[in-house]
Amino acid sequence: MIGPFVVVGRRDRRRLSSPEDAAAAQAARADQGRHAAERHGAQGEVWRNGQNSPYS
Repeated sequence: MIGPFVVVGRRDRRRLSSPEDAAAAQAARADQGRHAAERHGAQGEVWRNGQNSPYS
């Protein structure tokens, strides 16, 4: 019973989206990936600095 509502909702969502929406979503994914890469790099630096610590 819910299936037809889901299908129609997805169809309408695709129909209502514009190329600008797609570009904004792509930009958001790129920003998210860049942020994740920076965070990963920062965590690696903290770990390496801890390994070189005179207190370890």
